Amino acid sequence: MEHFALRSGWCALVALAATTVSATEAPVTIIKHGSVDLMPLTPPDAQPAGGEGDANRLEFRVGEQAKQFEARMRERMADPEQRSALRAEQQAELRKQHAAVGSVLGLDETTVDRLIERLTDRQMDQLELIYGQPENRLDLQRQAEMTTRHMNELGELLGEQGLVRYERYAASLPERRQVEALSARFAAENELRPDQKERLIALFHERTRRSLEAMQGSRWTLRSLGPGELSSPEQMQRASQLSTIEANEQSWREREVTNREIEAQAAAFLNPGQLTELSTYQAQEQERLRRRVESMRAQAGLNPHIPERAAPASERSEPRVLVDQQVQIEIRFTVNRAEPKLVSRTVRNGEAFTFEAAEGLIIEATPRLYEDHWLDVQMTYFEQDAAGKHPLPGGDTFGVRTRSPDGQPMSGGGGSLIKGRKGYAMNAMFSATAM
Repeated sequence: MEHFALRSGWCALVALAATTVSATEAPVTIIKHGSVDLMPLTPPDAQPAGGEGDANRLEFRVGEQAKQFEARMRERMADPEQRSALRAEQQAELRKQHAAVGSVLGLDETTVDRLIERLTDRQMDQLELIYGQPENRLDLQRQAEMTTRHMNELGELLGEQGLVRYERYAASLPERRQVEALSARFAAENELRPDQKERLIALFHERTRRSLEAMQGSRWTLRSLGPGELSSPEQMQRASQLSTIEANEQSWREREVTNREIEAQAAAFLNPGQLTELSTYQAQEQERLRRRVESMRAQAGLNPHIPERAAPASERSEPRVLVDQQVQIEIRFTVNRAEPKLVSRTVRNGEAFTFEAAEGLIIEATPRLYEDHWLDVQMTYFEQDAAGKHPLPGGDTFGVRTRSPDGQPMSGGGGSLIKGRKGYAMNAMFSATAM
């Protein structure tokens, strides 16, 4: 039986999947770290804790606050009048976020209106997944079909090249909001030109990309709780809460460095007055993020003060040692209800290999087997079309225990929704043996 805990917020980035076998056997736990793009907009009724620069911030609602928020959203989705009001709110927010889409992409007003309507449909479908029937949020196939339908609709509206250009625009929406907030601070004589805005957006977007890459490659310490404890929803929630705090702390530390880098690069196209305003803005956003992280730490029962440095891995969990051997890994999987497939490879531990998972979907898998019998499999996704192979954003890292305490082989599995030009619902089981 698979249990998925999805958390939505300003930026939903983590999913946990736990799989258990019968009560007479040792538990098998799989942990999945990846991007879960279920809600690109700020949820209605959410209270932004920081400024516009917090577009890459993670949030975590727990306890009574989470229950109240979810109950409120379910009520709004179930009542026709409230649902209509919610749709209007979402559409207004989308129009605000896409204020520049017509001028940047060269779209006429009618096309922009139709685009906003399609995006609102998608947003309401995503809200339905999160706050509608509970079983829907576990139905990866339904989500994949929804993704495919919406991408086809956008392709029909914008054309193939127009869709490519829109995807690039949409990926920069958080940074566009930042730049607009910054631009509003300038006096008329220092107003940002369109070309300056685009260059700042590119700098902010590169920072976001690097931050998400680092987050994707990180090894959070959920396993230190032990497989039995991870079978408890409360323990999983606590572990994910602490991981979220740790990720935000690291983001706050990195901002001190990236702020200076952005200011140094922006000096090439901003005048001194604009550069001073940029520096002030970034310092204020850094301070807002600090206060937010301190609040998250306090809510979790931790000392609010953010440690100057992240705790070494050896202090967060038991040291983990890679097996210094070749590894035979098996991945049994299905994609979009197709016939099950088996991929078996013998590779050097930590060595990547590539396989075709489905028509159009290629996966690069990197297994890492540790002496504590935990297996990490990092999955990077690509989509193949007539123009070649293209990387898809995000990725997953699955962790599974390969041996029970008495030494018996074990395997575990979970699901993932992969989004490209169409949706791919993948369910996989993993096992590995040192050779």
